[in-house]
Amino acid sequence: MRLLQRVVILAAVAVAGLAPAGATTVAAASAKAAAAVRAAASAKAAATGSMQAATAAITVTATIPVGNGPMGVAANPRTSTIYAANGSDGTVSVISGRTNTVTATVGVSGGAVGVAVNPRTRAIYVTTGTPGVAVISGRTNMVVATVPLGVFPVALAVNPRTNTTYVADEDTDTVSVISGRTNAVTATVGVGDFRVAVAVNPRTNTTYVANFAGDTVSVLTSRPR
Repeated sequence: MRLLQRVVILAAVAVAGLAPAGATTVAAASAKAAAAVRAAASAKAAATGSMQAATAAITVTATIPVGNGPMGVAANPRTSTIYAANGSDGTVSVISGRTNTVTATVGVSGGAVGVAVNPRTRAIYVTTGTPGVAVISGRTNMVVATVPLGVFPVALAVNPRTNTTYVADEDTDTVSVISGRTNAVTATVGVGDFRVAVAVNPRTNTTYVANFAGDTVSVLTSRPR
């Protein structure tokens, strides 16, 4: 407000021919600054309005009943299929993204904890809380393999380009590497303490592991075979 008042006063003085030396220049600069302030305020208001509009556009369109205690969820964008890992009853709910309904329920040994999908092969990988990972075929919705590893595998992620799955074990401070071709562990890598999450960048073939107790992220890099 003070800036605008100064602009108005200096402009009036300049128009009346009573402006002191340099006052016209100051008035012009002040007017330019005032315009910038108004533009910034307008941009902020527009951004706020856009954010509010975007938030208003996002709504809950469905609530899907699944198994007991869902702990993980993953989606296959190619088939529009969602997989929910139900920890309390050791099942995986298969959900159609077109109808938002459960189309199948797959039982796994132990309790289903984490889940990840390879969109290319339609394979689903589920950590069961026991020393192993269940492999489900997305074509048949049946368990086709169980890969033994670690002590308490929880978090996992898939690299669809290399057909490789990375599984973090909370108890052994390791990440197990599973080949999607053989459903066997091809490597075990030591990382930080108490791993809780895994993410993969398929383009760079780089895997990131969050180590909760160590306040670190381990970076795993390998060459595609």
